Amino acid sequence: MTTKTQALDKQSRNYGVLALLEKELDRDTLTNDIATLDTFVAAVTTRRAEL
Repeated sequence: MTTKTQALDKQSRNYGVLALLEKELDRDTLTNDIATLDTFVAAVTTRRAEL
């Protein structure tokens, strides 16, 4: 029974690490998406000013 408990405890800790990595990946993805949108808005604004 102790081995099973230890395995579950280890798996639980690993899940915490994976959840943290997923959050960081999501944050980085959103940061890149925001930068892309900022570039797009700037291009549209420039083009609209030209018209």
